[in-house]
Amino acid sequence: ETFRCWWSAGIFQNLTEPGALRVFYMTKHALSEWQECPDYTRTVKNECYFNKTFTQIWTSYCIQLRSVRENITYDEACFTVENIVHPDPPIGLNWTLLNVSRSGLHYDILVRWAPPPSADVQMGWMSLEYQVQYRVRNNSHWEMLDLESGTQQSIYGLHTDKEYEVRVRCKMTAFDNFGEFSDSIIVHVAQIPSKESTFPTTLVLIFGMIGVVILLVLLIFSQQQRLMVIFLPPIPAPKIKGIDPELLKNGKLDQLNSLLSSQDMYKPDFYHEDPWVEFIQLDLDDPAEKNESSDTQHLLGLSRSGSSHVLNFKSDDDSG
Repeated sequence: ETFRCWWSAGIFQNLTEPGALRVFYMTKHALSEWQECPDYTRTVKNECYFNKTFTQIWTSYCIQLRSVRENITYDEACFTVENIVHPDPPIGLNWTLLNVSRSGLHYDILVRWAPPPSADVQMGWMSLEYQVQYRVRNNSHWEMLDLESGTQQSIYGLHTDKEYEVRVRCKMTAFDNFGEFSDSIIVHVAQIPSKESTFPTTLVLIFGMIGVVILLVLLIFSQQQRLMVIFLPPIPAPKIKGIDPELLKNGKLDQLNSLLSSQDMYKPDFYHEDPWVEFIQLDLDDPAEKNESSDTQHLLGLSRSGSSHVLNFKSDDDSG
């Protein structure tokens, strides 16, 4: 493990000459002292390189940018090596089609990759987390998925007939510094004809409703009488005990009168209404009027004899 540091003169133009600014560092150990940069890179301007000999993990470093001539410290920073690590990009990025929707409009894929060769993941020195991003090709907005500790992740709901770019990067667990992105791969799936029927669902529902209405109409016509009895039961007509209603319909009043006269409860009560009948008293002991009693019997039986007689009978003052 190694690291480098860079600097610039900023607004101080008098410090732009080579060697005008120098780097000093110190590790936080008991016997540590300030030391100058172990190796100024000759091929890169204003860079200090710390090789494996001068790099220690789990150790805090403090570095200063000084002007040797003026003995002025212009800047200072403290860090640990593991906190400034930017892992290399993952490698071997590829994808596999998982499934396509029944409509043929969407599909899901599984993206796989391998950790960067420079990261000592197997020995456990670095524990990495990966972030997958994807977008429609040539679009400016990237969609980001949740962090993944493994080396594969699923992407759901991609649209067929669209090209997507997928890339991945990684960082150390519990730290914030992401490394560079891997090379992007292109994902494309052509639209597959739908497995579902192309017949519109709305038409199926309409024809189904029409069929149900026709069945209900046929059922109503075939069971009309029964439905009328159920929903509109007949109102019972008044009935007279012993009287046939057909006699009233046919107009046979003579037979009706004979039936009424045969019922005690329907006998006419004109005997109680006519006072001349109520107060008739006959004296059957008078021999002169014996012959007249037979005439009285004839009078009461007018319906059979059909003749009328003049009677002389004894009565009260109230007789008619």
